[in-house]
Amino acid sequence: MPVRIETAEILSFRLKVPAVELPRLPVMLSSELSLSVEDDEGETVLSVADSDSYLRFKAIGAEAMLTEVFLCNDVGGLFFERVLAALMVRHGGDLHARLVWSVADRNTKGDYAEIRIDKGKATQPSLAAAGAALAADEEEDPSALEVEGPEGRSALEVDVAESLARAKAHWAEYQRLKAKKG
Repeated sequence: MPVRIETAEILSFRLKVPAVELPRLPVMLSSELSLSVEDDEGETVLSVADSDSYLRFKAIGAEAMLTEVFLCNDVGGLFFERVLAALMVRHGGDLHARLVWSVADRNTKGDYAEIRIDKGKATQPSLAAAGAALAADEEEDPSALEVEGPEGRSALEVDVAESLARAKAHWAEYQRLKAKKG
């Protein structure tokens, strides 16, 4: 029987990703996994066919907040490493989890292995490498940014437009405060 994460106790997590990124996650994350993105009553669920693992996101404006993490029967820990950890490292997320592996020597704290990612910094080198690999894949394949977002614009165009809108709002606030002071 292959090595797998049997269960995981997720003690805490925090992750925000650009909402326009959610539809393209299966292409961005791993060609080895059969990932799917589905809408479930207004929330987006990222799951994999070969296990019971999934991530649930709720869109809040231009961002999507991770609201649920479920890891179970994850063969080789691929969903954990190539999806969850990669997203945490790439987007500066936090994760504290206890993984129960099917092989005793992977359970470094007795019955489990403790995992921490703080502000995108992973204590385990393989997890840090997963996030770096995700960033490298995006740089090598700029077509990953060409998935259409709202109004038929590419995700990159949407990101740029949102950044410009935020910059204009900050500039206007700065000018207002400057005029008020002077």
